[in-house]
Amino acid sequence: MDPLVVEKQVTEYLNKIFAERNSPNTLKVSMVIGVKPWVADPSDPQYTAGRRAVKKVFNVEPDMIREGSTIPIANAFQNALKKRVMMLPIGGFDDGEHSQNEKISRYNYIQGTKLFATYFHELSKL
Repeated sequence: MDPLVVEKQVTEYLNKIFAERNSPNTLKVSMVIGVKPWVADPSDPQYTAGRRAVKKVFNVEPDMIREGSTIPIANAFQNALKKRVMMLPIGGFDDGEHSQNEKISRYNYIQGTKLFATYFHELSKL
């Protein structure tokens, strides 16, 4: 989906709804950043290695969700380098990424280090 089209559609919708409310306030809609979505192929060998690594390190099957966080550069890397990209997160849901109180727990740091090492080992076997 084209970010400019999305911006136009959202702005028009919000302005329409706001106008119906007859509010004395003003509404200004702006798009701070707009990039095309990055979608990876979970059948890619990198994901096979990632799934195996998560299973070995954390002893759970990974949740294969499509949540790319706030990394718009992934699509740019993939397009510019003509190489596939994979994100292998090591943070927790409560890490407050990009906030002034961003953190990573000692557990996730240590296990994340093991995860990356195991990932590369699994990738080398494919």
